[in-house]
Amino acid sequence: MGFLDAEIGMLPRLDEHNEQWQEWEKVRPGTISRFERVLGWYRAIGEEDPEELWPNSISEVKQTLQNHAQQLSGLPALDPGNADWGNLLGQLDGSLANLESWWRQSGRSLLRGPVVGMATAAADAHAIVEQIKADAAQVAELREQVQQSVQEIQTLEVAEHYSKQAANRGTAANRALGAVIVFGVLLVVGGAIFVNTIPDTSEGQWTEFAREALLRAFVLGALSYGVVFAARIYRTNSHLRAVYDQKATALKTFVVFSQTIDDPDARTLILAELVRSVFSAADTGVLDKGGTERTIIDSVPGIAAALTSSRGSK
Repeated sequence: MGFLDAEIGMLPRLDEHNEQWQEWEKVRPGTISRFERVLGWYRAIGEEDPEELWPNSISEVKQTLQNHAQQLSGLPALDPGNADWGNLLGQLDGSLANLESWWRQSGRSLLRGPVVGMATAAADAHAIVEQIKADAAQVAELREQVQQSVQEIQTLEVAEHYSKQAANRGTAANRALGAVIVFGVLLVVGGAIFVNTIPDTSEGQWTEFAREALLRAFVLGALSYGVVFAARIYRTNSHLRAVYDQKATALKTFVVFSQTIDDPDARTLILAELVRSVFSAADTGVLDKGGTERTIIDSVPGIAAALTSSRGSK
């Protein structure tokens, strides 16, 4: 780090106020290259060891940069439509010219003659390295954000799949419920009709009575079986609809939490609970779970270790 970094940082940057820089360049061609050259000069001074310089020289160069940085701070207001355009342009030109003049008169003597070019190159290289570090940090942050976005999109796709399955199971359950109602009505109405129409056996026609009774028993038994079978389909699909709804809700909830929680340990715990919710047997109240609380997390130690590795490494 150079001892003039703070003062150089007060000067306007070339990557800001682009329109104003272009207006200045249009009126005074070569302004941008002059400014880049001036920055290189003063960065070169900043790379010198301050212990090898006179304290008065250090104070002088700092004061010079601060004064002209204050004058150059008017750059953002440089606009051809500004009534004070001419005065402002003259002020900027004068500040840049004074920086060049001070360098030629006093600044260059602060450098060790033959190594001026090397010092300038070192200062430029240092600035480039710092910019690369900043860009690398931004790229790493963007990559992490992209990876997180991809994971969230994939999670929502799985949640959408479970939502569609829940809708399909809900439709099947409604149809099965309709079948239960139909078979139930037929069983009640048919039973009443068949019981009331059994023939009289007062004349001893037991063979005919047995035939009629067996026929009615078969029909009522088939209707009863239809009611039981349709009810079983209804219960099964109602259970599956609740299970798929639970899985879809868990996945969507994980996306919400992952967008609001930055702590890695908390995200790991939420992920573990998500896997448990998706893979464990669900108690919906429709059917008995008939399963176990053990999930893929508990059954495969490697997965548990991977999920908790971030906590273990701290």
